[in-house]
Amino acid sequence: MNLIECTYQDSETFKLSLPKDISDAVRENISNSEVVLGFRPEDVTLVDHEVPDSIKSEVYVYEPLGSEIIVDIKVGDVLTRAKVSPDTQLRIGQTNWITLNKNKMRIFDKKTGRALN
Repeated sequence: MNLIECTYQDSETFKLSLPKDISDAVRENISNSEVVLGFRPEDVTLVDHEVPDSIKSEVYVYEPLGSEIIVDIKVGDVLTRAKVSPDTQLRIGQTNWITLNKNKMRIFDKKTGRALN
């Protein structure tokens, strides 16, 4: 699972709106504003232009595996990983944006480590 430390209110690297049910669950259970956003590589979509709720990223390295490509992506100073289709055109250093399947992402309380949604 990819893990990115951020704050519930805001982030220096990106902003991401949450579905109401996730936002409500986080707000009810959070101990402070520091959280960790968790998402799996298969729940990442890589796009070549900014779209709503996308996160700017940079291709760090990629590994073609035949049926998929595993891509290590830098989000700010954090390396994350995505699985993309084998026909995705990539080059190291390329700027892309990622979107997340919000129904599958997890938010953890950084202080307690407890899942908030």
